[in-house]
Formats: sequence, structure tokens, C-alpha cells
Amino acid sequence: KDDKIYKGIDTKNIAINSRLKRSNVFLNVSDNLYDRQKDNYSSIIIGSDELWNVNNPSFEHRKEYYGYNLKCDNVFAYAPSCNTTTIEEFHKFHNNEINFNNLVNLSARDINTMELLESITGRKANLVLDPTMLMKDIIKYAKIPKEKDYILIYDYRVTGERKKQIKKLAKEKNLPIYAIGFYCSFADKNIDANIFEFMGYVKNATYVITATFHGTIFSIL
Repeated sequence: KDDKIYKGIDTKNIAINSRLKRSNVFLNVSDNLYDRQKDNYSSIIIGSDELWNVNNPSFEHRKEYYGYNLKCDNVFAYAPSCNTTTIEEFHKFHNNEINFNNLVNLSARDINTMELLESITGRKANLVLDPTMLMKDIIKYAKIPKEKDYILIYDYRVTGERKKQIKKLAKEKNLPIYAIGFYCSFADKNIDANIFEFMGYVKNATYVITATFHGTIFSIL
């Protein structure tokens, strides 16, 4: 509806959700979460992740992610990323209609985003930690699965040579292949998990194969 800013998250670009529908339980955002006609907030935090990466089709690119249409005078960003997006790509994608003037404070999780912000706005942007690294002993929140000794894939799409190498590793080590978060056609098991279950499967994995920022971070943690 026109008078509602947020709706259930569009997951059309995440392959697993066309096959494992339970993701909706964890990813859905209520239509009633924010009503710009009624609600007023003292502060709103925007972020994090690749919220401003115009080249990432997994994110909806809403004006609200830049502080527009929010009934609040204190909107600020914490640790968003545009990944490798250039200023030219950013302006072209948004038809030069988006700036960061609605945000009272700017921050980024990586240098390219920080420099993009400062170049566009002429303001100082702080380089900050991704929120996944702010909590001590984060693993204590993990829900540990019964399974162990497996290769865990956390990746948008695995094809070609990487697929061959993963299957070769699985055969050499005699380990099953699990995929989590994204559907993988050659995996022995596809797992639809919330964040606590996700951490548990990462912890119990013998190997984690990922091409994502957070897959790497959670593996390190």
C-alpha cells in the first residue's frame, strides 16, 4: 500500500527461497512496522551490510535507506557498505536524485564507502566495525546442530571450476556437502536457518566455503 513504507522482504534474488519457504518466517518484515503517517521516532539507525551497493541485486534500493520519508530528525547510518561501487555508478543508478543530507552522522564499514561518502557530501565519515564484530563471545548465542564433520557452503551461486573443486574436496575428505542460506543443487543437504542456527552450522563445519563478507567474518569468529 502507498501509505506503508515497509513490506515483506522481496527474496526473489535468493535462490533458496523458491525452494525452502520457511525463510519467510525469519525474513519477513511486517507491513505495520513503520507507518509514516502515525509513527514518530527520536532516532533511526540505518545499516549495515551492502545497503548502498547499487550493483548488488539481493538488496532493494529504497530511498528510506538514505533517510528519506522517515518521520525523524535524528537519522544516522552505522556501518553500511557500497562495496566497490564508484561515485559515477552510484549517481547513475539513482539518477542523481539521492544524497546523504538526511543523515546527521555518516559511517562506513570499509574505506571505499567512507571515501564515497566524503566525496559526495564533503563531510567526515567514520570508519567503524561491522556489527557482527561488536559482540564478545558471540558463539555462545549459536544453536549447535547435531551434525558435524561436513563441508559448509555459504554462497550465492556455485558453478564451474569451484563446483568441481568442492566436489573433489568432499570426495578426498569423505565429507558430505551442506549448503546454508542459498540453494545448492549438488549439496547433500540444503539448510534454511536463522542467524543462531547459522552460527552453529558454521562452528561445527570442518570446512566453510564462502565468497561473502559475512561468511568469512563468521568463520573467523
